[in-house]
Amino acid sequence: MTKKMNDISVIIPTYKRKDKLKRALTSALQQSMPAREIIVVDDNRDEAESLAVKECIASFDDPRLLWIPNFRKPGGCGARNSGIMTAKGAFIAFLDDDDVFLPGALQAHFDAFDAATGMVYGNCQVVDDLYKVTETTAFKKAPLSFSDLIRGDCPPSSSVVMARRTALLEAGMFDESLPSFQDYDMWLKVARLHTIMSHEGLVAKFIQHDGQRTSINFDRRRAGLDIIVEKWSADIVKVRSLKSFVNHFMAGAYFNSGAVALTLGTRHRVEAVRYFLRALRLKFSSRRYWKWTVFSLLGFQLTKKIRSIHP
Repeated sequence: MTKKMNDISVIIPTYKRKDKLKRALTSALQQSMPAREIIVVDDNRDEAESLAVKECIASFDDPRLLWIPNFRKPGGCGARNSGIMTAKGAFIAFLDDDDVFLPGALQAHFDAFDAATGMVYGNCQVVDDLYKVTETTAFKKAPLSFSDLIRGDCPPSSSVVMARRTALLEAGMFDESLPSFQDYDMWLKVARLHTIMSHEGLVAKFIQHDGQRTSINFDRRRAGLDIIVEKWSADIVKVRSLKSFVNHFMAGAYFNSGAVALTLGTRHRVEAVRYFLRALRLKFSSRRYWKWTVFSLLGFQLTKKIRSIHP
């Protein structure tokens, strides 16, 4: 299938983030390769929240912006599926309402496709609003196989992904019954049918903030992981043991819980350290887990001084 310029639909689900939505929309509208349409999928059930979203869209006065309600199951997966079903573009780029596209993002994604590729993803800046830390991923141009995904390699956010609309439909779209790991499940389904390719382009800024941290639910993560194991166990054991698979993702859940504890203040540092140590026990080699364990042990400002002296 040949590629056509300007055949991209951007899907932005939004829920109670009217203050951040304008920033996301601005980044999508200012792309050097203009999208065919930018679909804002309103997941709000409150009329005042929905009105604020509509007013934000109207303030741009751009015909490419389209407001639709989430007509599927409430939540991010239902909203993305509503967008996929509405989109007219052959290519779908996702953007969370609290993230932003970096300049040239759509062009970088588009250039990474060839005839055999169903989905691509690029690099992002992971920005910690609370601690003022920026980490940048370093993906090279390379295929991501189904086995790679089982080993734990994965796009860090849907905001760095562009896929052919047909590939998403053939894979069955996002599983709206999953309490967590919905993106991961989606990429597994795509990888079974199509080539996934990473590329070196820096495409998004993934912003971690207080609201996002405090919304992390450990029990929900565990419940989602249990479903993923049950759903994909026959494929997992062909690549690695179920224990190592579970440990990999449980380490991430412990790490995220530690990050939440840190946001609650110094009185919760002991709790944060315990979570980080549990993450390290399951994934000892993770430099990121070690770094944040040191942050929580020494205090973040002290750690920043040490790093500036010993880069």
